[in-house]
Amino acid sequence: MIKRRTLLVIVVMFFVILAVSACGGESVAKRPVIKLQVGSQTYEEDVAFYCWPEASDDLACGPTDFAQAAVPANFAAVGPGDEIRFVIEGADVDAPSRFTATLLESGQQTNLGTTNEAVYDMALPDAQYSVRVDAEYDDVEGHKANVSYVFGLEYGGVVVMAPTDTPTPPPTDTPVPTVTNTPQPTATFTITPTPLGPPLAEALEPDTYVHAGPDSN
Repeated sequence: MIKRRTLLVIVVMFFVILAVSACGGESVAKRPVIKLQVGSQTYEEDVAFYCWPEASDDLACGPTDFAQAAVPANFAAVGPGDEIRFVIEGADVDAPSRFTATLLESGQQTNLGTTNEAVYDMALPDAQYSVRVDAEYDDVEGHKANVSYVFGLEYGGVVVMAPTDTPTPPPTDTPVPTVTNTPQPTATFTITPTPLGPPLAEALEPDTYVHAGPDSN
């Protein structure tokens, strides 16, 4: 009988502990979500980084690859007169202790106040920009907590570069041909050979031949 009562007490205590643990889990504040509103359009992105308690004694942080998570999936078109607004939704906690927006291209940070909704008033040249929005909380279940989202903004739509005119070179003066003085040919003097007289044999008379020999005397 005593053993049965002991077993019953153990079973009851087990369910009490289980119920207390379940109630404790339900008391953890839900992690907030930040959204972008441009005019009447709302844009959502995956969380870029967070540190938020999943239990009173468990502070979870992620994702581990912030550089990849910080690349926006969409770029919201911002036209003239469009209002840019960041909104915190789904939080079971009060407004953040700090709410900021940082232009990643320049590092310029804008204080959005300590509210769950704020206007981002930033005049920028036409181009695409990435803005990191941080909501920080000093006390969530006894922990400092924060969430960060990165949104893409495209001011003025796609920038189209005007075609560059190809400069036309100035006309070049046609050079005047240079007159080349051709030297006149030098006169060549031709010497006409003097014809030789008749052969010596013809010039001498037959009787002038001298015969040399033994009978010449």
